[in-house]
Amino acid sequence: MTGFKNGAFLEVSAVHWPPHIVVEEAVGGGGELTVGGPMGDVLTTLADSLNFTYKIVQPGDRAWGAKLPNGTWSGMVGQVSRQEVDIALGPFGISEARFKVVDYTRAFYYDDRSILARKGLPEVDPWGFLYPFTPLVWAALVTALLVACLAVVVLGSRPKTWTHLSWASQLLLLHFRIVLHQDLSMKTSSGRERLVVGGWMVVAMMLMWSYRGTLISLLAVRHVPQPLQSIRDVVQDSSVTVIMKPDTIRHVIIGTTLSADLLIANLFAKQGTLVLLAAGLLLAFASFCLELFLANDVFV
Repeated sequence: MTGFKNGAFLEVSAVHWPPHIVVEEAVGGGGELTVGGPMGDVLTTLADSLNFTYKIVQPGDRAWGAKLPNGTWSGMVGQVSRQEVDIALGPFGISEARFKVVDYTRAFYYDDRSILARKGLPEVDPWGFLYPFTPLVWAALVTALLVACLAVVVLGSRPKTWTHLSWASQLLLLHFRIVLHQDLSMKTSSGRERLVVGGWMVVAMMLMWSYRGTLISLLAVRHVPQPLQSIRDVVQDSSVTVIMKPDTIRHVIIGTTLSADLLIANLFAKQGTLVLLAAGLLLAFASFCLELFLANDVFV
């Protein structure tokens, strides 16, 4: 493809989408449009290289193009498919449906977008003192406490003035005081009792040292919740309204993707949770290119 031998005049469809493409009225008025930005530079380079001049036009709906229920296309894609213009200046997202009615150049621009949400506020969790240990560790600690108390009851000798219940309760309280690193006043009459109590002291001190270190680390960094981690989180949150621009590749991707999360997003769109008003969210990784449709065999 070396260009137009005798020159050519092409009608180019474009929609204002800064900073990629800037469509403005020409100085002096007259209704003539000019195009700027990176895509304007691409068009100028093509015109100089392939020897053609052009006129900028805009679709009436100022849309990129989406398939309508009656099978026709809106926006710039519709203009190209109906041969009302020769070229539509992108960058355009590539989709299978569009590929059936227009031709694309090779992709030259890749874009990656993310969900933008307000950052959460720091929270103070009243149950934060439980976080240094996992539930399994807490369960093991309680079990070890009960086993140590039971071992002292079985191996030790109960004072004659105490009932079994009062003695067991006192032993449980004493063993719990060890966990809290409090003072301990306990008379042991045998080496077996001293061995059990001493072993419990070692275990409790090691656990509490680990607990205090982890708790200090957790308190040093305040918890900031980030409830939106995926598209599923967005569509399942009743307080969130997604705002998007209609008739764009973003809208098409949500309606046709095989992704389970995006299929859910499409369902919420049908239920009215997703509002198509203005550009604000892209839920996919897309390739963009200059979309071309050759009405006549003018390239040689």
